[in-house]
Amino acid sequence: MAKQESGVLDFTTTDTSQYQSGKYRKVAHLFNFHSWAPAAVDDVSYEIKPGVSVMSQNKLGTAHLNFGYEWNTTEKAGNFYGKYSYKGWYPVLEFDINAGKNASEFAVIERTKNAFGDIIQQDTVLKRFTWLNTNFGADVRIPLDFSRGKYRRLFQPEVKYEFTWYKHNSSTPEGFFEGSFQSFTYRLYYQQLLHRSLQDVYPNFGFILDGIYRHTPTGNIDLGTLSLVQTTLFLPGLKPNHGIQIYASVQDKNNTKGVGFSDVIRYPRGWGKINTNQMISLASDYKFPVFYPEWCVGSIVYLKRVNASIFADYGHLNGNIYKNGEIAGTFKNRYFILWN
Repeated sequence: MAKQESGVLDFTTTDTSQYQSGKYRKVAHLFNFHSWAPAAVDDVSYEIKPGVSVMSQNKLGTAHLNFGYEWNTTEKAGNFYGKYSYKGWYPVLEFDINAGKNASEFAVIERTKNAFGDIIQQDTVLKRFTWLNTNFGADVRIPLDFSRGKYRRLFQPEVKYEFTWYKHNSSTPEGFFEGSFQSFTYRLYYQQLLHRSLQDVYPNFGFILDGIYRHTPTGNIDLGTLSLVQTTLFLPGLKPNHGIQIYASVQDKNNTKGVGFSDVIRYPRGWGKINTNQMISLASDYKFPVFYPEWCVGSIVYLKRVNASIFADYGHLNGNIYKNGEIAGTFKNRYFILWN
């Protein structure tokens, strides 16, 4: 070790004679790009989706930027997105924008007629359609931290304003909404999570409660209302660092003439979205680390851990069946999926 030293340290020179202090200008240091990923990574929830993302965080940790492209495997459509949050003031300010294509399905009655015009077959089928969507949001929230001891406790009221613009393409039904509207979202969020180690995939114990209400109080377009209550429970697994996550949610939408908000509730994985009035969603995940390769390629790729999971999803939904733009009936569907 002595051979690696460059020599005897000289303490006769003070730091102030070598380093000049100066004023730190926060506005000039709002961006500090540090990471990218060949996936759309949410650096808050650590949720990973197909796409690409770039992340920035200033040296004070008060300004965060995440932007990129996300591919929705369920809808088979992609969106460009960007999210910027600033925590240097109180409350927290956040701005987000996304633009791209969205997809959904609606139930219609199809009738087959013979050469004489008589109906010989009638079926209710799902038709997929897409539309172009641009959305801008401005969010204000107050993070009230009640953490104490081994638990992280956070209560966060939130208000968000959104401006949304829809545009049709060749597959969009004529009766589907086109144009722009403004909406407000009110949210109450509470979490109590046990502090976890770096090896844990989930907190060993804790829960999250989340309530959302959305409406359009201003403007000429009335999209009705959307109400959502969702909760997440975390439990320990069978072995150390294993974890269980249980999700449950109920959503109710009051549409206006068939026009309403997009669903916020979590859908069963692998199923596309469909226009609904009410929906119940349940999901469970058992997740565990497989191995820790600690493998890297310079500063481009760093693979720290490989996880595996077993999950089960369930969804129950109610919606309307449309014929020529008018409600012709209702439907009820149940989805269940088990995968690993």
